[in-house]
Amino acid sequence: MKKAFIAGLILVFTSHIQAQTFTTTGRTMINNAVDDGSNALQVNGTSIMNGYLRIRSTNGQNPIIGGRNPLYLDARNYTNNSSNIVFTKTDSSIAEIGTDVFANGGKDLYMIAGSGNANIFMMPFSGNGNVGIGTTTPQSKLAVAGTITAQRVKVTSTGWPDFVFHRDYKLPSLQETAAYINSHQHLPGIPSAEEVEKDGQDVGEMNKLLLQKIEELTLHLIKLEEEVNTLKAGK
Repeated sequence: MKKAFIAGLILVFTSHIQAQTFTTTGRTMINNAVDDGSNALQVNGTSIMNGYLRIRSTNGQNPIIGGRNPLYLDARNYTNNSSNIVFTKTDSSIAEIGTDVFANGGKDLYMIAGSGNANIFMMPFSGNGNVGIGTTTPQSKLAVAGTITAQRVKVTSTGWPDFVFHRDYKLPSLQETAAYINSHQHLPGIPSAEEVEKDGQDVGEMNKLLLQKIEELTLHLIKLEEEVNTLKAGK
């Protein structure tokens, strides 16, 4: 009985020893991992760690995670189905500062800059494809809460108002335009101040409307010049 017990212990111990291989050069192979001669530790299979995993370099080389394959970082909290992946820069003399990138149940992605509770949501990416800059609730594909500085903005649209110059276009008379202005306090076809303050304005659409008004004014000026020339010729 004693011999059988010892034999069993040897069998169990041997099976565990075979799962880990220690080379003479100091490298460790776990779960029958194949030694490629370049890594200090190689694991064949999935690994789970309870606690912190710190990857850093002390010889001036940059640590690499992922390599050629896509990198997958899973930081889910299985109790509330949320996750939090944090990239921070710390110093012994200052509080923790950095960028916090996390995804919640709505598959939103945020970039946060700040320290402690004084976080500033810099750029959220919503699960519906909306991107916000300076706002945490983007309601459009790109929402910016602030000033945009650009050298060029290109807006593509259809329905450019060349139809004003078509022969069948009914040009509103100046009397009709004046009557509309007296009743509504804004040009016909142009949003009122209240509408713009409430709903904003479509820059592309507004450019078309303004061009239409310029073209109508141009036609009125041409007609006025013709009348003036006729009067001059009659003298």
